[in-house]
Amino acid sequence: MLASFFLPAAAFGGPAFVAVVVGFAAQRFLMDVMAGILIAFERWYAVGDFVMVEPSKAAGIVEQFGLRTTVLRALNGDRAYVPNSQIITAF
Repeated sequence: MLASFFLPAAAFGGPAFVAVVVGFAAQRFLMDVMAGILIAFERWYAVGDFVMVEPSKAAGIVEQFGLRTTVLRALNGDRAYVPNSQIITAF
């Protein structure tokens, strides 16, 4: 009788864990998208601008700007993919 009491709670454990993991993944995605929308709306920079972003200290020419990431091409040719939610300031 006691084992049947705990069976439904154990059955909900797996789906609840999956829901928590999906929730945390969606949180990061939504933060990136919201930051991208605000950067585009406020026109911090455009494709072709030379910028340095904080706190990653990545610098280069904006090669691509999306809602989720900004791609910078450094002067030596290296590419830096910066999530928009990680960009605090752009010089």
